[in-house]
Formats: sequence, C-alpha cells, structure tokens
Amino acid sequence: MPTHLIKLALLAAIVLAELLCLSGCRAKAPIYVWRPALVATPRYSRIALAPVAGQAQVSQAMELAMLNQRPTARADLALLTTEQLAQVSPVRLVSTASLSNDLIALQAAKAAGADIVLCGQVIDYRLDFAGDEQQPKPAEQNMNQVFFQRLGAQNQNAKDAGYHMAMSWTVLDTHTGKTLGSHQFKIQSKDIATRYPDLQNISAQPAEQLVAACARETWKTLSPVVEKDRVRLAVPLFQPGSWRVWRGVRAAKKGQWQTAEMYWQKVADGWLPASAAHHNLAIAKAAREDFTGAKQDLQNATGIMSRRLPPETLVWLDHNHKLYCQAHQLPEPAEGWAFKNPYGDSQDESYTVQAVDSRDLPWWSDIPGLNLLDTTQDKPESLPAPRSSEP
Repeated sequence: MPTHLIKLALLAAIVLAELLCLSGCRAKAPIYVWRPALVATPRYSRIALAPVAGQAQVSQAMELAMLNQRPTARADLALLTTEQLAQVSPVRLVSTASLSNDLIALQAAKAAGADIVLCGQVIDYRLDFAGDEQQPKPAEQNMNQVFFQRLGAQNQNAKDAGYHMAMSWTVLDTHTGKTLGSHQFKIQSKDIATRYPDLQNISAQPAEQLVAACARETWKTLSPVVEKDRVRLAVPLFQPGSWRVWRGVRAAKKGQWQTAEMYWQKVADGWLPASAAHHNLAIAKAAREDFTGAKQDLQNATGIMSRRLPPETLVWLDHNHKLYCQAHQLPEPAEGWAFKNPYGDSQDESYTVQAVDSRDLPWWSDIPGLNLLDTTQDKPESLPAPRSSEP
C-alpha cells in the first residue's frame, strides 16, 4: 500500500476520532437560585407597616396576609402592626386610618423605635371576598381531596376568577425620612398557579389567594427570594462516561440534582478525561449553594473535549454567587470574584494628561506655519494690570 495512502488514512482516522470526541449536544434544566431583596435591610431591623391606602376590607386583609406570609429567610426582622403604631403615636389618633399619611406614619414609627416604614397603596383591584367559599370544619374534610388539592391536580382546569390587584409600595427611612426604594407590581389570579403553586391549597378562596400572593410579592421588597432559572448542561456522545453523564442530565431535568451529582461525580473521579462531567458537576454544586467548589470543578473541565461546553457557565456561576452573597449579606469570598467590577471599587480616581514630546510628532509637524505645539495663537491677549486702590 502506498505510503501517502497510509498517511491519508491515519489523518482521516484522527479527524474522525476528534469529531467523535467533540460530538455532543446541550440540554436545559431548571434550577432555583437566590435573588437579593430590592431594598437592602440591615439585620434585626424593626419594620413599621403603615395602613395600606385603599378600601378598608382590602387593607385589613393585606395587613393580615403580610403577617401570615412572612418569609423565613428574614426571620430576624420585627414587624410592627398599625395598632402598635397607633398606640405609641405622639398624636392621639381616633383610628389607624390617619397613619396612611406618610408624615404621621413616620412620627409614629420613630416613636415605636422602628428603622423602616413600609407604606403601601392599592392602585387597582378586582376581587370579591363574598365569593370565597367557606372552609369546612376539620371533621368534615376529606383528606384525600385535600391531598390532591395541594398537588394542584383538581385546580389545573379550574375556572379563573378573573381577579387582579395592582399595588405600589414605598420604603422610607425613619431617621431621615428619605425614600430607600419602591416596588410596583400587578398580579392576576390566573398567574398564581405558576408563580406561587403552593397557594393552590386555598384556590377555593380566590380573593384570599390573590391577597396572599400580593403579600408574597410585597415581601420581595425587604427579603431575598428563591426564583426559578434555567441552565445549560453538556450531553456528550462517544466520550468516556457518556452514559452516566446522560443519566445525570435526565435526573437534573426532573430537579433531582443530588442524584445527578452522584452520576457526574463517579465519571469525574475516573482516570479518563471527562470535561462534560466536571462542567455539569459544577452546576450541581451551585444548586446546593457551593459556588466555591463549583468554580473549582469548572476549572477541571479542560482539554480538547471541552470545546463543546457552554461558554457562559463561569459568568453564570460568578453572577449568581454575587447575588447569593448579597441576598444573605455575606462578604466577598476569599478567592475573590472571577469577573471584577469594570468601573473599579472607587470612582474618585484622578487622571492626568501626559505632556506631548515633540519627537513623537509626525514629520509634517515641522512644516513652517504648522507648529502643533505652538499655543500662543490660541492664548488671549494679556489683560492690563488692575489699578492700585492706594492713593
């Protein structure tokens, strides 16, 4: 067999092997990540809840829902009700309705020792509390129906009540009276099943359900929340451990990140290169909030087989790591961030202009009448000396 044909066959085999190693695809999987509050609140702060401006029944229902829907992520916050503000108000109030005024609410909150005042207003709403069904007594409840109702099996095809509520919230500093932030939103009853699926257990009371969803949305102003995101995973083909990596991807799509991490860890611990397993293992560690270990595993996803990996993973890890630290008020990690702030830590840096050297100018700058360094033509004429005021 001629030598050149042997070389061509070897070259074709190498190219084919490289294509098989680089072959693969990507899959998306759901993941839950932390998002910081809209307004940063120090720990152990006292929050004064002013009466919600609007219809009296809606205002009372909203205040009760704010107490019932308090997030566990900020259990350190103390919430003062309108009755507590009315009792310590320096102005004797006939009812709590007067606290809807921001100035009176600030005075009452300062007297109560609160740090922040939360003022709300119902901009628009459509709901009817009279249409809510009465909850049966515990002895009359069918526990099988309650179980399936919580799963939402009986509410997927339920008729939408057509309710909605639009609200506006303002956060005020008690000591300075300045506005720290604001939050406006609108929630429709048809969107509750996807945004807050656990509220389906009170779907028989659509008005109460909508108010509870608005309270959940309101707490995002002061408390961090967990939101659903999607990440891209590597699905290799004809690579070492491809079968286990694919099984891990299938488990991650179902939200079983612990099982997926087990499959990917077995492939990553092998002696054969497994860049896809290291990449997916980094996402799995981020799912259990180990961002430092996730970045370390992503550094092991190198080599020729890493060319087909999603390129944005490091950016996603670093960005969500920052949001996680902000949500839980944690300092910067010891290893620092993978991507620094492009504007730097300080905006007060001084910049100086270097002097121009005539030797660095082009040759045509020596042409007579074209002296680029001659600035005397642009200088204004000298002003006469001021007259002396002495006699």
